[in-house]
Amino acid sequence: MKKIFLVINIFCVITLSAQEIKFYGEAIPGGLMIGVGEKIISAKLNETNLQVSKSGVFVFGFDRNANGKFILRVQFKKKKIKTFEYNLEKREYEKQSLSLEKKYVTTPKKLSARIKREAQMMKTARAKVGKVKDALFMNGFVYPVDSINITGVFGSQRILNGKPGNIHNGTDFNAEEGDSVYAITDGIVRIAGKDFFYNGNFILLD
Repeated sequence: MKKIFLVINIFCVITLSAQEIKFYGEAIPGGLMIGVGEKIISAKLNETNLQVSKSGVFVFGFDRNANGKFILRVQFKKKKIKTFEYNLEKREYEKQSLSLEKKYVTTPKKLSARIKREAQMMKTARAKVGKVKDALFMNGFVYPVDSINITGVFGSQRILNGKPGNIHNGTDFNAEEGDSVYAITDGIVRIAGKDFFYNGNFILLD
């Protein structure tokens, strides 16, 4: 596999002076930001407390429809606080029309028990996400497939058989049957699902 690094060992080559923070990512609706610093003891975005790793890494994001002012407060040892302000403007998302079998749009009653059971399995697995205290992604990220063909983006409006569906909450890559699929970074597998009604075969990586 030829690895394409989206973040190339950024955490391994940075030398920071005290109370300096490096940021990676985009401060836009639907965007993700990574902060890296030394001697950080806490971080807070508006009223939300952020988890900070022992090595001074923290992550925060903005909701799809986020707009207006956001205040990031980072506290260092010796009680020094640095404040960062982000002003977000409304973002326009693309619409994606899909033609699906009716059963994937309107759930058949005979499958409701299976779907409910799988949803509970996902809920149980997701409850464990975010409790890892170390930033396991510090070696960077790779694309999940060798051939890069993105077919769906986060935040887009799905039109299913002509009717508006849920907002898409992921990024889709096209692949052929039998292609290898890779974890995009280091992490913990919380669930490995096989033949789920909506998710198919998948892993949930924390």
